[in-house]
Amino acid sequence: MATRSPTLKYSPSTILNHPLHFRRKTIEVTQPKLRRKIKIKLVHIFLTFLLMAGIFFILQKIYLFLISWENFNIKEIEVVCAKEELKNQILKFYEGKHLGNIFLLDASALKNTLLNHRWVKEARVRKVFPHGIKIEIEERKPFALLMINSPCLIDKEGVYLEQCDFSQNSDFPILTDLNNFRENYKEKVKIAAKFFQSLAPSERQRVHSLDLSNTRNIILRFKNTQTMLLLGDDRFSEKIHIFEKLSGILKKYGDLEYVDLRFPDRLYIKPQKNPSDNLLASVGWEVK
Repeated sequence: MATRSPTLKYSPSTILNHPLHFRRKTIEVTQPKLRRKIKIKLVHIFLTFLLMAGIFFILQKIYLFLISWENFNIKEIEVVCAKEELKNQILKFYEGKHLGNIFLLDASALKNTLLNHRWVKEARVRKVFPHGIKIEIEERKPFALLMINSPCLIDKEGVYLEQCDFSQNSDFPILTDLNNFRENYKEKVKIAAKFFQSLAPSERQRVHSLDLSNTRNIILRFKNTQTMLLLGDDRFSEKIHIFEKLSGILKKYGDLEYVDLRFPDRLYIKPQKNPSDNLLASVGWEVK
């Protein structure tokens, strides 16, 4: 008689028979350190006040010593300037003057005083310890002779520099105005500066005068000629080149009172007045 074996049942491992316990990672908890509180007492405040007062007292004594010590009084003045005459004028102006202590010197006020001189365009003042100052001057450069009542040198900004003798300053061009520059003076000087800037150096040297009576029509005259060139208000150098290119043709008309170059591709001329030929003197000639 066959016997049946008992039913085999799944029995889990003995390790798994025990319940599993899950634990979080242990975190060390640090106890906050006890900070000791410092109590500020009235004596601490008093001592701090005494310390600060002592520091300020010492600094004050040092400052008073520096501004009263004779070794820091300004005794030397150096002037750097290209114009020797201007340099001597500045040195003579400050000669014998007591400028005081170098620490108390107001360099800005000294600079403003220098800028009041008509020839000084820019000034830089530097303290040179222990008892000197250095003055660097950028002088104004003469630009032209302004004709009002007598010749007067001016710079490109129209600043009056000095009255002068024309014979000794003939290298500078003359600026004229039938109204003696009573109106639009600054504007007319700017136009003259623009005019000379457009010319080559060789052309600038040949200029005798500019008539700025009408700012819409600048009138140029070269040296050693009485002929006036009417240039309008633009393309100055180009128009001068046209005149020079046609100068050979214009010679057959004799001495000219003016040449009008204001119109494109043509020019008009007027010969000087001739009593024997009034018609020719009054007619405009067209050259293409």
